[in-house]
This record gives sequence, structure tokens and C-alpha cells, in this order.
Amino acid sequence: MFQIFSRLFKFSLPAIFFFLFIPSKLMRAQFPVTYPLHVGDYWQYTTTITREITKDTVMSNGFAYAKKVSSGFGNTIFQRFENDSVFQYYNDQDVLFYDFSRSPGDTVSTIIDGSDTLDITLVENDTVNIFGKERRQWQFYLDVRHIFDEEEYHWITDSLGLTKWMNILFSYRLLGAVIDGETIGVITAVDANSDPIVKEFKLFQNYPNPFNASTQIRFTIPKSAFVSLKIYSVLGEEIAALISERLNAGTHTYDWDTVKLSSGIYYYHFIADNFREVKKMILIK
Repeated sequence: MFQIFSRLFKFSLPAIFFFLFIPSKLMRAQFPVTYPLHVGDYWQYTTTITREITKDTVMSNGFAYAKKVSSGFGNTIFQRFENDSVFQYYNDQDVLFYDFSRSPGDTVSTIIDGSDTLDITLVENDTVNIFGKERRQWQFYLDVRHIFDEEEYHWITDSLGLTKWMNILFSYRLLGAVIDGETIGVITAVDANSDPIVKEFKLFQNYPNPFNASTQIRFTIPKSAFVSLKIYSVLGEEIAALISERLNAGTHTYDWDTVKLSSGIYYYHFIADNFREVKKMILIK
């Protein structure tokens, strides 16, 4: 039987066993994963939700990361790609975030953040047809446990990066991208300060929440108005004045950096013309 098999495939018996038991890392090396992080790479999920690599930078831990800036939802993150794995700069540490060499069901990373724990698990990997081409795809499950329970799913596609993510409130899918200068899918015009469908004053819940180092606050105004956006502690002390100026009608998003603040509950006060609203957010370090 083995002699017939070896003749059919022109393998000697030792070669067959070498092929069967070749280390997984050598097998993976024949099919490397591409996770794009070029400066100028751009992803569009809706007409207002985008991500873009704006520059490369060396952080305090000595590693070089690509700076990925989001509009609409999310915040600025710093990532690097090495040996089939994506690492993210988090609390001055180099944290493993995605590992494409794992098997479904494997825990990729466990991140301790104060009283919370973030577990990242590979759910499944498959081949999908996206933008007219068969590509490998991995689905990761992000589970925040202990004090605050939050769940997210991320779909990472070979050569495209994040093509879909979903949590309890939102689900977004990639519409188009520009990867290393090549346009894939459909890219539409984005103008965060001119949105013709805005019909009301509205303050959205900050995202992410709870958050660690920075968060984004988004609001809409249907007409030009003088806007005030301030942050207060639970004791009523003013912590920061993010906006105090007249803005054009549309959707506006502002980042709030909390590097020098301690964990706790904070409130953001939004005033535009006669519209007033207050929302609570939670900082965990």
C-alpha cells in the first residue's frame, strides 16, 4: 500500500512522513498572512465611519507602531504586525491582539485591566469571497468580564484587515478600502462637518465606554450654533472644556485624552443653543 502511494506521488516513505509531520510553523510560512498597516491605508465602513493609517511612530516601549485613526466611532490605536500576529500598544505595553496561527477555540490573549479582564478568543477561520476574490478570514471574540460585561466580534480578512465588527449596539461591514495605493470596493466622499440628514440636536453615548486612556464623544447639530462641551467629576468639578465655539451644522466627533486622570465616573455636559444634555462615562485604568 505505502509503496503504491509513494510511486503515485513520487515520494519516498521518509518524505511522506516528513510531509505529514512537518511543524505547523513551517506550513504557515508557505502561506503568510498579510495584515496591511501601510501609511495611507484607508478603510470605509459607512459614509462617516472610517479608519486610516496616518503615520508610523516609535512608542515608549521601543516598538514601532502604525497609528490608526478612526472617525465616527472608536478611537486612535497603535498596531504592529509580526509573525502572523497583530500587537497593539496598550497601557505602555506590547499586547498580543490577533494571532492567525491559532486554532478555533484557542484563547489568543488575556489582558488584565484594573478590575476587568479582556479575553480574546479565535472563534473560527474560513475562506470567504469578498470583493470578488477568495480570501482567508478569521473571527475573533472579545469578552470583557468582571465589573463590566461587554462583547465584540471582529472579522479579520487576509490582505484587507478588519472587514467587519459587531457588538450589542452596532454592526459594520467594510464598503471599500485603499490598501498600499490600490482601491478595493467602493469609496464614497466623507465630510464629518456637513451632514444633510442631520435634523436634530443629539448627544451620543461616548465610545468606547467604559474606556481606558481615551474615548470619543459624538453629537449632531442641525444648524450653526454656539457649542459648549465640558467634562465634570462626580463632585461637580470641571475637568476639561473640550469645546467652546460656534460650529457648523452636521456631525462632530471629539477625542478626550485621560492620561493624567484616575479611574472613576465622569460626566460630559453638552449645550447647543437651548439644547442641553448630560451623559455619564466610566474611566478604568
